[in-house]
Amino acid sequence: MLILLITQIVIMLKGALIAFPGYYHNNIESLLSNIGTADGWPANLPPEWQEFLFNIQDSLADGLQNLVSMISRAGTSVLSGLWNGFPGFFIGLLFTVLLSFAIGTQYESVVGFIFDRIPDKLPKT
Repeated sequence: MLILLITQIVIMLKGALIAFPGYYHNNIESLLSNIGTADGWPANLPPEWQEFLFNIQDSLADGLQNLVSMISRAGTSVLSGLWNGFPGFFIGLLFTVLLSFAIGTQYESVVGFIFDRIPDKLPKT
């Protein structure tokens, strides 16, 4: 049950990270490109300032596009790495719990077996 829940969460997060650049392109980028064109305020500014503001807007849009694609790639990579390491972690945890239970129920037998194998006097080195 827990594995199924974790699987669903990882699939959902990975899908969201993959869809993030498309969402940015369809919604956020068009919003950024329309800043200032709705009310025409840049037209009232001197031409040098208009060019400067449009350059800032282009730089901001390019930077955000790079950030979005970087977040998408890095997030997908991290989730894939975590998901690939999960089976090994789960198997190690399972063995630890089972061996703890087995040793705990037969502690005296295990300790006796180990001490039978150790000689009474170890050679001094």
